[in-house]
Amino acid sequence: MAVDIIQNLRAKAKESKRDQRNQRDEIEDMKDEIRLLKSRLKRQGHASYPRRR
Repeated sequence: MAVDIIQNLRAKAKESKRDQRNQRDEIEDMKDEIRLLKSRLKRQGHASYPRRR
């Protein structure tokens, strides 16, 4: 009984660690995408990035 509970908790902890890692990866991917889109906007001379003179 107690052993089952401990094993269950260990499995849950492992899962949550994996989920956190996946979330971190997703966030990094999103940041990369944002960086890419921003650079595109700058290249196109978007109003939120006025051209330097």
